[in-house]
Amino acid sequence: MAEDINEKKNSEDFEEKTNKLPPLNADADDGSATVIRDANETVMGSSPDMEMLVLGARFVVISGQDTGKEFLITNKDMIAGRGDDCDFRLDYKGVSRRHFKISYANGKVMLEDLESKFGTILKGNKIGGPVALCSGDMIQLGELTLKFIIGEEKKAGKPGAKLMLVAFIAVFIIGGAGMLKLMLGSKQPAEPQPPAAVSDSSQASSISGVSSTASPSEIENKIHEAQTFAQNNDYGSALAIIDKVVAMNPTHSEALALQKMWRENLSLTAKLDQARRLFEAGSLEQAQILTKQILDASPQEQEAIDLADKIKKAKESQSVKGVLEDARKLSNEGRFDAAKNLLQTIKDAAWKPQVDDLMNEIDTKIQIEVIYKDAKALFNSGDLKGSLEKVREGLRQASQHNELKQLEVKIEMVQKLQEEAEKNLNSPMPLSAREPLQKMIHECGDANPLSAKAKDSLAQLNAKSSILAHIAYQEALAQAADGNFPEAIGQLNQLVKDFPQETYFRESRDDLALRLDNLGKSLFRAGYVLEDQEPLKAKEIWLRLLNFLPKEHIYAQKIKSKMRNLGLSR
Repeated sequence: MAEDINEKKNSEDFEEKTNKLPPLNADADDGSATVIRDANETVMGSSPDMEMLVLGARFVVISGQDTGKEFLITNKDMIAGRGDDCDFRLDYKGVSRRHFKISYANGKVMLEDLESKFGTILKGNKIGGPVALCSGDMIQLGELTLKFIIGEEKKAGKPGAKLMLVAFIAVFIIGGAGMLKLMLGSKQPAEPQPPAAVSDSSQASSISGVSSTASPSEIENKIHEAQTFAQNNDYGSALAIIDKVVAMNPTHSEALALQKMWRENLSLTAKLDQARRLFEAGSLEQAQILTKQILDASPQEQEAIDLADKIKKAKESQSVKGVLEDARKLSNEGRFDAAKNLLQTIKDAAWKPQVDDLMNEIDTKIQIEVIYKDAKALFNSGDLKGSLEKVREGLRQASQHNELKQLEVKIEMVQKLQEEAEKNLNSPMPLSAREPLQKMIHECGDANPLSAKAKDSLAQLNAKSSILAHIAYQEALAQAADGNFPEAIGQLNQLVKDFPQETYFRESRDDLALRLDNLGKSLFRAGYVLEDQEPLKAKEIWLRLLNFLPKEHIYAQKIKSKMRNLGLSR
């Protein structure tokens, strides 16, 4: 009976203890991921993945006042950023609301930027799509620097986050096993095992040559060794030694002071290296933020001062390049005064050659524009020769100037039309001058004196058109009466073209053409009948017919083909 009472009491005590442990799938208050603010505090996120907990992947802050703060990756898909809905809440300058995503697949932890404002920098380069992370990788987000770690990273005097979680899980599993045993009705409580004896010698084991019983001289030697590394800027090795010294003698004031100083220097060195990588990658804004943070912490850091000066000059250079591009754009748009005013804002002497070149280019454009305007004014006044001279003067300086090239083509065209019109006006068929005169008016425009002159010539032609048409018609009829049918057809065709409104010209031409067709058909057939018995007579008929028909007439072509086939020469 006493055994039953003791067993019941032991089981109740164990159940009470295990019930106080937070369940692994309990929701955190804010839905955030596991956050380890120091070595002894762990807040579990919602529904952690056991595989991820065992993996022990996490981010460690290595910049600013939150150095050492850890973010454990507890699920296979997690979001980091400033937003309240993010799994990792990173409230730092330069971090976007949703900055990057972490995912786990095929044994790899993948990092992917979510189109953040300043980007995610991995190993000095901006990333885009998913990139696999390796333990020890440094990640820059604005002024925040994170270190990615998988598994244990030894720290003097503090258990690792993964070790803490494994212990937590072990307690939970052991508690569950105990509860299961009680539920199955075990009658005999487990015999408690005595703790393993810990010898004094194990507690005083040596750490890199410094034991718990190390003498002051030994500690001083190690401090001196660490200072030698620090003098060579190898703060990592210096800290590795001084951390072990502090672990053995936590009250050693000199070791504590050196530890604090070197940790700050190590953080500044890492930031400086990252700032250099950002600068070399062209991420000037982020490099400037990081460099300012370094100088705020250490104003006399010469390398940071030099880097800040380089960043300043690079940004100034970018600004000047932008001004030059804007000025060139204004120049190409013909806004020359605005372009020159913009160039005058550049005061840096180093950019004087580029500014002078663009100024000269703009001055040349202004001069060409003046030449073009003068040439166009001469053309509009009717001075084709003077206008063409101006145009070619401008093209000698700017051979690809579109407006000058187009004006040159127009002037040469008008000159040819002018020559053609004058030639036709002085010919027996002056009405053929109509077409070039009309084209001149179209090319020159109504206000041009050349157009006015062309209109006068057209008016004179129209006044004489009836008389000229009658004379030409009578000549055509006379040619037909004399048997000169090709000449008559040609004159009638011209009259139809020049006077399309006069229907009797077309009717006379069509009537004469019909008569020629009938004549050609009759005589061609007559020769065709005689070609076998009397080929010479057939030839005579065909030759007479050729004198009546125009060269392009269909029966003229047939006669020539027949004579070639018969071997008859004309």
